[in-house]
Amino acid sequence: MRRLAIMALLGLVAGAAPSVWADHNQVYELHQRGEIVSLVELIGQAQSLQPGQMVEAELDEQSLVYEITIYGEDDRYHELYFDARDGRLITTHADDEPDADDRPLDELSD
Repeated sequence: MRRLAIMALLGLVAGAAPSVWADHNQVYELHQRGEIVSLVELIGQAQSLQPGQMVEAELDEQSLVYEITIYGEDDRYHELYFDARDGRLITTHADDEPDADDRPLDELSD
């Protein structure tokens, strides 16, 4: 399954300079055509549901599902899945260990 990854390491919403890794042009085109909702809006919604540091956001282009990973104040990694077409929260998952690419900025130097 091919994924469009958008790495927004703490700051896309919080105000720091974001890092973006993705085929953002494709995501932009989908949004401009009205096929998906704004990732920025969903990040805000995810952070209100699960306070913490936003680590990663991905769009699965086949299923049109956003996966937003937040390192929570409870020291757990929370994955929130949203339908990219309407912004509806589909499900959540929490884990004590991150996926290989789900580490907060302050852990990257370890």
